[in-house]
Amino acid sequence: ILATKPRWLEDYFGGLDKMYVTHRRMALTAVSFLFIHMLVLLHLPPDEPGHLMGIAALSGITLLILLTLAPRIPILKRLLKLAYHQWRNTHRLMGIFFFMGFIHFTWVEPISMATLPGFYMILFTFSGLIAYIYKQVIVRFVKRPSSYRVAQINHPTPTITELVLNPNGKAISFQAGQFQFIHFPEEKQLKEPHPFTISSAPGENQLRLAIKASGDWTSTLKQQAKPGMAAKIEGGYGRFNYKQTHSPQIWIAGGIGVTPFRSWMRDLNENPQYPIHFFYTTRSRKDAAFWDEFEQTAQAYPNFNAHLHLSGENGRLHPKHLTTIVDGDLYSKTIYLCGPNALINAFSSQLQAMGIPTANIHFEEFNFR
Repeated sequence: ILATKPRWLEDYFGGLDKMYVTHRRMALTAVSFLFIHMLVLLHLPPDEPGHLMGIAALSGITLLILLTLAPRIPILKRLLKLAYHQWRNTHRLMGIFFFMGFIHFTWVEPISMATLPGFYMILFTFSGLIAYIYKQVIVRFVKRPSSYRVAQINHPTPTITELVLNPNGKAISFQAGQFQFIHFPEEKQLKEPHPFTISSAPGENQLRLAIKASGDWTSTLKQQAKPGMAAKIEGGYGRFNYKQTHSPQIWIAGGIGVTPFRSWMRDLNENPQYPIHFFYTTRSRKDAAFWDEFEQTAQAYPNFNAHLHLSGENGRLHPKHLTTIVDGDLYSKTIYLCGPNALINAFSSQLQAMGIPTANIHFEEFNFR
């Protein structure tokens, strides 16, 4: 159900990125219980059709889970290397194995449908199957993405491609800092939807996406992107929103994690009523995409302060660096993070070790495959 991207559930999870992470964790938990179930019942003969169906379902689900975890586990990454579109195609088989597990449930000493556990099992199973059919078949007819066309291509850094897109009709509705899913239906290698943060502000006529070449799809886009390309866009998603608080803020970006902050910065129509300190950490000055825009905003708005930290010269950015620049203590500030997982994990841990409440630390999941 969570994989269908229901917007009405985003507020409960804190955004689609958090929803996908929950989806992944729930899947891992369920598979763990299935293994325990199988180990407990190893003494039963495996030759009955119901038992064989259960073994086949668990084997298929386990393989798909391993393919999902492969990019995060070095050993699996070497053995199970799939491009994103290949992984996505294999992941579509999950519903089939899920249905096989349901058949196993009904064949092998089924829990009575008159009992509460049996009722819940049937309810959740049918909800999952309906969601699977909706996502794989129905959604393309009822949830049409908006049509756009590439108007301009920029390269703010050697590894980042910025697409400037014009709508071919009604533009998508989004809030500053949200992300969307984009694909190019006329380009064979770019037909799979990928999520990227919108780096323009909601009031602008054009949509801007800054995309770093870090995989097969993004590298292909960098090579093949050209003005006039037709694009399909669905969004916006996410709940990474600086307007949720009205107190002094600290924004921390690492690399391509600058994109939501650029959207927030462009969304500022006047001097903010509270101080904002933006810290941008990159290896070198040439990697600092859009830094000139942040400098111009800092000159225009006294309450907006921009700080560039070059890790190649000054080492990694640490919360202690913030205390030497930001007025007052960090405990009363709302802190927003976006960047590689290593930066988010390290900064979150360091801030909490300094006594910063977790409620004051907000971040967007950078990778939710």
